[in-house]
Amino acid sequence: MLKASGTKRLKLQHDEPLSSSAFKFNLRRYNLGITSDEALSLGTQPKRVIVIGGGYIAVEFAGIYNGLGSEVQIVYRQPLPLRGFDEEVRQTVANNLEGRGVKAGAYTRPLFGST
Repeated sequence: MLKASGTKRLKLQHDEPLSSSAFKFNLRRYNLGITSDEALSLGTQPKRVIVIGGGYIAVEFAGIYNGLGSEVQIVYRQPLPLRGFDEEVRQTVANNLEGRGVKAGAYTRPLFGST
């Protein structure tokens, strides 16, 4: 999860589907990233949140922050969130997220840098 503070840039690159191997990066290096544990104990509600990942915890936090009124974007490498779940469930969840105002980015991976 990212705190969208406006002090650093995060480019999101839309790609062809990526391999299923884990994509690892160090968000703490950019002083923007928090884990799901920290997301439950923030002192103030963020105005904007980018959730990186399409698993059920990421989907849950996207829904929580959206419900609280934050502007939320969820990005994941697959065509739909919840890889491994039934396709109809995945599509329904994606539709519901977008229907509630969560911006979704399929086939997306974060690129960190100064641009």
